[in-house]
Amino acid sequence: MTTYEAVSIPSGKSFFWEFSHLDKVCFEAYLQLFSRQYPHELHIIQVDNAPAHNLSSSELPDNIILLFQPPACPEVNPTERVWEYLKDFLAKVSV
Repeated sequence: MTTYEAVSIPSGKSFFWEFSHLDKVCFEAYLQLFSRQYPHELHIIQVDNAPAHNLSSSELPDNIILLFQPPACPEVNPTERVWEYLKDFLAKVSV
């Protein structure tokens, strides 16, 4: 399973969805779901340079802009901080 997620750093709002795998078709479907969940807001989503994230503008919902982070820089992706926190928390509670 692959989890797609978007997290708003200022508000803490999040939108998660699980798919069977990571590819352009699943990523586009996730963005469509996300766009429908928050239709009246403009969303700038930071993504890495994975081939699955390279969608054409015609494949993107009108209220979503993809911001590509520099190659080999996962530390600049805010979502990585969320996963780091969750992994630390789960490691403490599963002892």
